[in-house]
Amino acid sequence: MYRHLTDRTLHSQDGSDVPHWHNVYTQMAPKPPQGLAVKVTAMGDALGDEHGKTVYEYRCTDDAIDQLLCDYPEAPQIYRLTVCGGGDRDLCLKTFPYVIAPKGAKTGNQVWGTMYVDPKTGKRATADQPRALNVWTFRGRPVYTFDGFNNYGDKTPEDTNADSWGEFKGLRNGFHVILYRDVFSKY
Repeated sequence: MYRHLTDRTLHSQDGSDVPHWHNVYTQMAPKPPQGLAVKVTAMGDALGDEHGKTVYEYRCTDDAIDQLLCDYPEAPQIYRLTVCGGGDRDLCLKTFPYVIAPKGAKTGNQVWGTMYVDPKTGKRATADQPRALNVWTFRGRPVYTFDGFNNYGDKTPEDTNADSWGEFKGLRNGFHVILYRDVFSKY
């Protein structure tokens, strides 16, 4: 987004009649679900779980000609399992545990939600499936905390040690802090 030079005030409509310029309408960020909270980190306002641990999302684009997304539970989980545990499912669960949602949790928006996942496969599960976990989701994808390995992980609420954890610093395939940007609440 850019600001038009003739803008005299915040939320100005000046310049909306200039060719190739269009107004952008934004909205307030939805409140995080109960049990998650906004916290201050060196990266800015981020989301934390009920214990104050930073919450991460996993993003992935398949390294193929068609560049398909591979970060939804319906997609093959090999990339995520490789990044978070070197292919070891148990190490992956220990390093990046899911953020568990209470049964029957509601969010009141379409950005946050819940789903059942099979922790061993990372695939979507049903509520009655053995071992199924009810986890928080952000834009349809499960979210995680970073317990780490070899004594390296998030130890304090300010820690964001797993941001950009992955292939090419997480640009193609990796974990990222969920930053909470809501400029409207500051005005």
